[in-house]
Amino acid sequence: MRDHGFSWPSFGVFHQGWATEERSDAEVLADVIRSTVHADRLGFDVAWFTEQHTRMFGATWGRIAAPQLLIAHTAACTDRIGLGTAVRLIADEDVLRIAEELLTLDLLTEGRVQFGIGTGMGSFSQSPAEREARRETLRTRAVELARLLRGEAEVTPETFALDVRDLSNRIHIATTDPHSMAMAAQEGFGYLAGMFGGRRHAQLVREFHELGGRGVARAARMVFVDDDDRTARRKVRAAASYFWEHFTPPSPGWRKAALAAGPIHELDDICAQLGWIVGGPASVAAHLADYMITSGLDGVDLSFHVPGLDTDVADRAMEIFALTVRPEVVKIVHAAAEHTHPR
Repeated sequence: MRDHGFSWPSFGVFHQGWATEERSDAEVLADVIRSTVHADRLGFDVAWFTEQHTRMFGATWGRIAAPQLLIAHTAACTDRIGLGTAVRLIADEDVLRIAEELLTLDLLTEGRVQFGIGTGMGSFSQSPAEREARRETLRTRAVELARLLRGEAEVTPETFALDVRDLSNRIHIATTDPHSMAMAAQEGFGYLAGMFGGRRHAQLVREFHELGGRGVARAARMVFVDDDDRTARRKVRAAASYFWEHFTPPSPGWRKAALAAGPIHELDDICAQLGWIVGGPASVAAHLADYMITSGLDGVDLSFHVPGLDTDVADRAMEIFALTVRPEVVKIVHAAAEHTHPR
């Protein structure tokens, strides 16, 4: 295990705050908070909150605009679960204020905060030159943030109010850009692979490690588990159709490919498009363990709650995962590690 405060392999919950127009912001935030408290009681290692400012997913969009505020709130409602941003858009912020934010959250959470950073999916709508300029800003500010936290940057009482503590190993970067990966590797950051890049996760994590990355490598996936494969497929079928009908793929390439493919109605095709793992405990454990081993992941963060899926059904999926699937995945991953690197 790498020293970021996680067990190995570790499992988190990933909150997009997804909702369609008929749901209010207050309802969505209440559900995210309640789900985080439930995850804490079930023993999940970390809960991540996205930062979204546009309706980039079409009629289905995320309602979490200030993840740092959710962390501050849920810190008082939970006991042990880590609380993280996935991701904080620091290219839009002053580095000194971001450092103060992280230091404050560390105190409020009693050391449980994790800080994912990135440019965000909104950069997909920018030109290549604009995207690269934003990545360069991210890299510059991330290095400045790490130097501040390590006490390597000079600050004055006029510009910085808090006592500096080295929290640089709590920083994780979400990127597919090799230059940003190289910066993260050099600074000792962790790595976060996005939810919709499942086919590329192995390649991205391998690139991060080849560039010298030694931080924790995590990825996000959609998961639904029930008593058996047939029951899981039956319960999720309507939700999958509803979700896909209300969802707009975020990247231009994905949107173009989806348009060329035409309407998709079959559950297997929808799940393949979204990287959604659906099944009973045995099949989900086997699929997830193989994916984690193949991708070289230290942890995976799961989205159980999606538009169209009843909250109680999603909560039960979380419970089945925590009690049945997680122990099996841990056993398989540990056995694979022992076989590869015997003592």
